[in-house]
Amino acid sequence: MKKNSAELGLKFFLKIFEIAPSATKLFSLLRDSNVPLEQNTKLKPHAMSVFVMVQHFEVTKFALMETIKEAVPEMWSAEMKSAWGEAYDRLVAAIKAEMMACSQAS
Repeated sequence: MKKNSAELGLKFFLKIFEIAPSATKLFSLLRDSNVPLEQNTKLKPHAMSVFVMVQHFEVTKFALMETIKEAVPEMWSAEMKSAWGEAYDRLVAAIKAEMMACSQAS
C-alpha cells in the first residue's frame, strides 16, 4: 500500500467527500478552489501524507490516550481508558475496512 499511497490517499478523501460533500469546507486548501477535487494539485499530496500517517494507528492511539489522560487526570480511570481504547479500536477497524474496500474496488 505504501507504493500506491498517493492514489489510495486521494481515493480515501474523494470517498469522504462523496459521502459528506460539506466536509470539503473543513479543508482550507479546497475552500477557494473551483477545480474538480480529483484535479486539485494540493489535495493529492495532503491525502498521501494523511494516508501514510494512518498506517501508524498504534502510535496515534497511544498519543491520544496520553493526551486525554493529561487533559483530565482527575477523571482518568481504568474504565475511561478502556472505553476510549475500545472506541478508538472500533474507529480504526472501520477505517481499515473502508481502506480495504477502496483498494479492492480499484
